[in-house]
Amino acid sequence: MKTRPGVRDAPPEVSAPSPEGSERRFRLLDEQIRVLERERQKLSAVVHHTDAGFLVLDASLAVAWANSVFARRFSRGAHPVALVGAACNKVLCGEDKICEQCPAARPFVTGSVAHHEMRLETPGEIRDLYVTAVPIKSLAGETDQCIVMVQDVSDLQVLRRSQESLKASEERFRSIFENAATGMATVNTEGEFMQVNAAFCKFLGYTPEELVGKRVDQITHPDDRATTGQVLQQGRSGSLRVVEIEKRYLRKDGSVAWGHTSATWIQDARGRPLYSVALVQDVGERKTAEEALRRSEARKGAILDTALDAVISIDHRGTITEFNPAAEQMFGFRRDAAVGRNMAELLVPPRLLEGHQRGLERYLELGTGAVLGRRIQIQALRRDGTEFPVELAIARIPLDGPPTFTGFVRDLTDIKQAESALRQREEQLQHAQKMEAIGTLAGGVAHDFNNLLTGILGYAELLKMGSKPGEKVHQAAEVIERAASRAASLTQQLLGFARRGKHQNVPVDLNATIQEVMGLLVRTFDKNISLRQEFTPHSAAILGDPGQVGQIILNLAVNAADSMVEGGELAFRTEVVELTEDQRRRQDGTRSGPFVLLSVSDTGSGIPPEVLPRIFEPFFTTKECGKGTGMGLAMVYGIVQNHGGFIEIDTTVGRGTVFRLYFPLQRSEDRPEGAWSAEGDVMPGNGTILVVDDEEAVRCVATAFLEEMGYRVLTARDGAEAVEIYRSSLKSIDLVIIDMVMPKLGGRECFRALKEINPRLRAILSTGYDFNTVAQEILDEGMRGFIQKPYQLRQLSEVVAAALAA
Repeated sequence: MKTRPGVRDAPPEVSAPSPEGSERRFRLLDEQIRVLERERQKLSAVVHHTDAGFLVLDASLAVAWANSVFARRFSRGAHPVALVGAACNKVLCGEDKICEQCPAARPFVTGSVAHHEMRLETPGEIRDLYVTAVPIKSLAGETDQCIVMVQDVSDLQVLRRSQESLKASEERFRSIFENAATGMATVNTEGEFMQVNAAFCKFLGYTPEELVGKRVDQITHPDDRATTGQVLQQGRSGSLRVVEIEKRYLRKDGSVAWGHTSATWIQDARGRPLYSVALVQDVGERKTAEEALRRSEARKGAILDTALDAVISIDHRGTITEFNPAAEQMFGFRRDAAVGRNMAELLVPPRLLEGHQRGLERYLELGTGAVLGRRIQIQALRRDGTEFPVELAIARIPLDGPPTFTGFVRDLTDIKQAESALRQREEQLQHAQKMEAIGTLAGGVAHDFNNLLTGILGYAELLKMGSKPGEKVHQAAEVIERAASRAASLTQQLLGFARRGKHQNVPVDLNATIQEVMGLLVRTFDKNISLRQEFTPHSAAILGDPGQVGQIILNLAVNAADSMVEGGELAFRTEVVELTEDQRRRQDGTRSGPFVLLSVSDTGSGIPPEVLPRIFEPFFTTKECGKGTGMGLAMVYGIVQNHGGFIEIDTTVGRGTVFRLYFPLQRSEDRPEGAWSAEGDVMPGNGTILVVDDEEAVRCVATAFLEEMGYRVLTARDGAEAVEIYRSSLKSIDLVIIDMVMPKLGGRECFRALKEINPRLRAILSTGYDFNTVAQEILDEGMRGFIQKPYQLRQLSEVVAAALAA
């Protein structure tokens, strides 16, 4: 029996079943129906409760059935029944007609399952759908329906795009990581390198294989390992996700490399760190530059801190930006008080402000300045308002932008004071040289004049001795003697000015000497001149010549009286003082220790400024002709200098003058030199005396005097002749009188030559100069006495008698 195509073969005919057989068949059918029902329920649960939409289409592609999911999600919430009979294009793709490529139509053509991706536009959104069409065949084996499963894969598209983006991002990261010029590495939570790029390997000199697996601390400088470990621990614990650190790495060759490391920790969804991505930038050059800058700044700071000159920087507005310690000390402002202030208002005297501002404005406008690159001397202003001289050099700092300037300021106060002191010293030296030259001339004149006066006074005395009082010869001799004595007094003043020594060197009480002079002044001065004295309670003793000291006091008093024509006050004051440093600088060579200051002040007319520099010059006088010799102050100057002192003068025209005379105070260890008397009667004697002098008049007078006393006399014109005469008449010569200054062989050399002949030689030194250090030195070599020209018979008698007696 034939069957229809697509229909299962009918079971073979059987005989009518028995009741038991029927019951079994019913039970089997019931079980199959129950199985089918369970399968239907399963299919219904899948169809109605899945996220996919289901459609059943007939051969005309009209909807035969739709599940609620499709109606709700893909058909704008329509009821499933409402969709039955609608064309698939109306409910599925929204096109006007059925698409040629419609996946729902494909199973009817091919009889196989079809898949298709499509996009469904619904109000407010676009959905990506994945459509699967499965053919449903009839009992005849033909596809008369198909079931279409529609899945919304919009979220899957997003995921896929995310995955693609992630993949692209990973590719970009890998490209950046591998090709970056800056070192990059990934490090796990154990501090081990997971990946390293070529730049990082080049930075440290390792290969990737050598670095991967190494710990970070293995390539970290020992001094930076503690800090690195601390940062790594913070990242591991999650307390620090992004870190930045500058540290030293150890290269493979052992050298040190500075790197700036910026690391970001990658965390999982629960915030637990997985690994870090580190960016390591080589900052060696920057560190080198920073170190060079630091050293430069340190050198600059050291220079600024130790510079002896003030260093001040200002900007283009004149605001102080730098003020070093020397500037603090020089101007009296602390750095923090000066920085930020206007330099001109702070340090420039008000009278110079306008010029400073004009110079700065000119430079800002034209780019040129009159003071840049030059050294100038100007006045500056201290904090206390005082001005002081400075040397200033200004330089522009070569930087981009508005100009800035640095000034180097040197305080010239000490230099100016030194220059002033030097000028004073030069003036003093010139004055001293002039006075020395004049003194030398005066001393020479006085010496020669004394030789002449020795002859004049000697012969005048011989004339008087050979005549009787009242006779013309006797009277003439007295006139000659008086004139010669006045001339001798003048030469004595010349010798005092010429600093040729003191007649005596004994303790002199200035207070007592002043009182003696004042006793004379009280009797001779005008009654309109009052005298006042103020003495130190301490010792005012000096070493010197009492006569010369009295003479200078008398000379100063007479000059003071002459300046007080209408009367006034003359005051003498003594005090013991210590010299100031300034005085010691100005009076170089003065003795250390205390000085006795003698002040002689008057209320007279004062000394005009144009006259003051010349008052100590010999023969200079402002008095009328015949009322002054010009030697008074010259003698004062010479005597004070010869006593180891100096003079200061304060004078104001119309108000008076103060002479301040400084003498070294006599110290206990000072030993007075010997003094020689010139008083007594003529002493007769006998024996032979050799007179050695280059002046014939002196030899003749000395011969006459000595013969008058009873001595036999030999004479020599110079030292050489004296040596020859002494050698030939050694046994008969008892005493030699030797002139100190002679041609061929001087007095000292002559004395030494004679002592070689006779060590027990007796000799007297004779000179037209004052007693001085040279004379003392000759006496110290063994001379028996000293006599100054011009001398008279009685004086020569005493000296000769003393020498022979000794």
